[in-house]
Amino acid sequence: MLSLTFSRLSMVILSLISGNEENLKVALDDKIHEPYRLKLIPEIDDIEKIIDDSEALGHYLSGAGSTIMVVLKADDNTSEDQIKNKLDKLSNSYEVRLLDIDEKGAFINLKINFTKSL
Repeated sequence: MLSLTFSRLSMVILSLISGNEENLKVALDDKIHEPYRLKLIPEIDDIEKIIDDSEALGHYLSGAGSTIMVVLKADDNTSEDQIKNKLDKLSNSYEVRLLDIDEKGAFINLKINFTKSL
């Protein structure tokens, strides 16, 4: 299972670098955790159909699974509204947020003052 996880991670990175959309969809299809965690999300079958019917490049669960991340092209100006409008018609309430990719990652900024003691 660990080798499958690493191979999928490598495929995600290479797909993003090369722009290979089909490989990205395959790479984001988690066979290890999602089958168990998806069952915890109400209306998941409807949500996945809504995403799959859009121009999204793929989707995956984020964190413990209460967040579904949808990957869109930078110039895709319609999928966000399309997905939001269809989610609004479902029984439960869902929030859609447009996020940018964090290109810096985590970092620590320290200021250390050294004093000389005698």
